[in-house]
Amino acid sequence: MAPPSPPSVLSNALVIVDKATMAMEAVGDKIRLNCQSWEDARIIKEREALMVVAHKGQLYFYREHRPAKFEHVDDTGLHEAGCGPVDFE
Repeated sequence: MAPPSPPSVLSNALVIVDKATMAMEAVGDKIRLNCQSWEDARIIKEREALMVVAHKGQLYFYREHRPAKFEHVDDTGLHEAGCGPVDFE
């Protein structure tokens, strides 16, 4: 069985690259994405998510709708479990 293909419309990809280093910045309820190879930053809006798919040696970056189940996630305990930012003393 062949591996699944990236989302059906490849032209909807924000960018298709072999490798990338991304810079992400919170701007209110949005995320500004920047990559050295891009001319302009991309914005992920409040109810969107960034999806990255690896397919045939390339990375496909997509802007997707964020499911409602992720709107109000209780992150209690995530830090203690080793997830999230690390506090250095």
